[in-house]
Amino acid sequence: MTAETFYLVIALAAIAVAVAALLIGRSVMRMAQDMRRLSESLDTELAPTLRQLRTTGEAAERSMAELTARLERVDAIADETQLTLARAREGIDAAVSIVRGPADVMEGARRTVQTVGGGLVSGADRLRRRMSREEEAAADL
Repeated sequence: MTAETFYLVIALAAIAVAVAALLIGRSVMRMAQDMRRLSESLDTELAPTLRQLRTTGEAAERSMAELTARLERVDAIADETQLTLARAREGIDAAVSIVRGPADVMEGARRTVQTVGGGLVSGADRLRRRMSREEEAAADL
């Protein structure tokens, strides 16, 4: 290899390195511009977004406080409803016992009368049959 060829190879390599450095520099410049735009976007949009998130969080906290109070009221109403239903059941049971008490006495008296009446009828029938047998026996003599 001659000196001219050697210098030609070195010159071509230097040109290739320069072109590569130029392309790398251009890419770095584009990346820097993109980073600058991203930074500007973050500066302009991040603060309002954070403010909006803070406002939303505060609104959610207020809503939770209101819901907690309402839930406590609903729970108290449910407890009161259960007590009212228990008292209503007690009142109904008392009314039923008031109404059923005399009805039960009347039912017992009716059964007693039926039993006694049935016994009297049965006894009278037996007595009649015995008397008719005695009359037949006396008539046969």
